[in-house]
Amino acid sequence: MNDTQARLDVWLAILQIQSVRMKKFESWLRSEHEITGSQYEILRHLADAPDGMRMQQLSGAILYSSGATTNVVRRLEFRGLVERHPVAHDARGVHVHLTDDGVRLVDAVRALHHTHVVESLPEFTDAAERRAVLSYLSRACADQPASPVRFRPPLARVSSENARR
Repeated sequence: MNDTQARLDVWLAILQIQSVRMKKFESWLRSEHEITGSQYEILRHLADAPDGMRMQQLSGAILYSSGATTNVVRRLEFRGLVERHPVAHDARGVHVHLTDDGVRLVDAVRALHHTHVVESLPEFTDAAERRAVLSYLSRACADQPASPVRFRPPLARVSSENARR
């Protein structure tokens, strides 16, 4: 097998893994927590930004258009999982952060999601294989606008806005 074919095979394997795992994860999110994968992605990014994010930052982080991000955030706000506030020095800017309910939901989903991911993928054969896979995928993502994703433990905190009350 030549390098071109090997890279095509890797790409197809990544797509298949992502598709199968995301369908199962999204089905679980809908049945257990009544949220979509898009909603969880936004909640996860907000959880990793304790002071919240501007909508423009959030759109860039999740690679959605500003309109799509606004629609998803609006649904999360209706459920009481996030709050939006105007940015004081920018008439068009909007800042969004998790509510306490949003923090609790992200914590619950994140802990089980991590378990699901770990259990759904085979173990590495050794440390060298792990380093090689992570190195290759890091290089493949190097030109992407979003920063590399790392799994983080549950938050076990209240949102910064509510902590100030």
